[in-house]
Amino acid sequence: MLVKRTEYIERLDTFRDQNLIKVITGMRRSGKSTLFDLYIDHLKSDGVKDENIVHINFEDPTFDFVNAKELYDYVIGLTKSISGKIYVFFDEVQTVPEFQKAINGLRLKEQYDLYITGSNAYLLSGELATLLSGRYIEIHMLPLSFKEYVSGLYPDMEDVEVLRRKVNLTQVFEDYLNYGGLPQTLAYYHNHGGALVPDHTAIREYLENIFSTIVYKDIMLRRNVTDKALLERIVKFVLDNIGQPISVKKIVDTLEGNQVKTSFYTVESYLSALEECFLLYRADRYDIRGRELLSTGYKYFVADLGVRNYLTGRDATRDIGQMIENVVYIELIRRRQEVKVGKYDNLEVDFVAGGLVDRTYYQVSNAVSNDKTLERELEPLKNIRDNYPKYLLTLDALNNSNMNGIILQNLISWLLV
Repeated sequence: MLVKRTEYIERLDTFRDQNLIKVITGMRRSGKSTLFDLYIDHLKSDGVKDENIVHINFEDPTFDFVNAKELYDYVIGLTKSISGKIYVFFDEVQTVPEFQKAINGLRLKEQYDLYITGSNAYLLSGELATLLSGRYIEIHMLPLSFKEYVSGLYPDMEDVEVLRRKVNLTQVFEDYLNYGGLPQTLAYYHNHGGALVPDHTAIREYLENIFSTIVYKDIMLRRNVTDKALLERIVKFVLDNIGQPISVKKIVDTLEGNQVKTSFYTVESYLSALEECFLLYRADRYDIRGRELLSTGYKYFVADLGVRNYLTGRDATRDIGQMIENVVYIELIRRRQEVKVGKYDNLEVDFVAGGLVDRTYYQVSNAVSNDKTLERELEPLKNIRDNYPKYLLTLDALNNSNMNGIILQNLISWLLV
């Protein structure tokens, strides 16, 4: 099932033919390579000839370049007799030693329009960032949104109301929480009595492979990590506590309490590596009244719940509150918001999205049908004395009701907008 990542294609098209290198970053298997395939098809439909497109996936052993010069010479030689704009796509280019030099050399020739991907934040650090300062645009790619997930499963049902009548969206959302949004997981659904049902075993094996690849290629090899067991303990601890205040000291203390020796520096280094490979995202804590970032109380969220649930053995029946909070955080990131967790006096606000000009506050709760629960969730938002939009997102069947300026909205409906 091929999902048309329309939002990303439109963003690439916005910067097409500009003297900017388009850098697509994101977690492994989030769809970066497929995006290249989709965009190449888009270019061809717009009249670009096959000979004006160069596409190299460096995970293919056919392309084994010793250094940047060899790569540069290969592209120049391949395209020397071609006229017009040449679109060059490099997939996982960071595997080529000193690849930055090849990228910068091609950038200096106006004939080339460059697109590159990488599964590690290292791609935009160091020499490449220095060489390309102000000359690239980063497009960060995430696993499928719930809206994309649904459209992948039911491509013929574009109208939301038709979907609601014909599909059990509550069950589809539970599957999304359990198995995550990596595009390949959609291939492991089968038709059972007219309904699409996920193959749990196949998806689990796929997620196991993805996690192993991230740990080995993106962390252990690049960081020279030798203690895989310790790394996995740290990952599991963080994934067990997504959406909860966390600190390096807390992780160290917990590990040592279980007779596992480690250090502050080691844990900090591993957390940094997990962020660099885009498995984890850190949300800093923000004092809404004082308008300042706080140094403690930050939280981590995971790019894909399927990977998290594979490792922790969790599912939506056990900690749905944490899961839906994670979904909202990642969706806000996908909508290109700057997201922090909020504090107002002694009250917690789940998310503060945007800046001082376009800010929005969000509370997330599984259910608020109980009056006491509803009041608890609304209280932090009621205390904020400004005119920015305030939302309470819940799985209850709500229809954009308004309580003293706070919009109560069904989470699934919000995700499908």
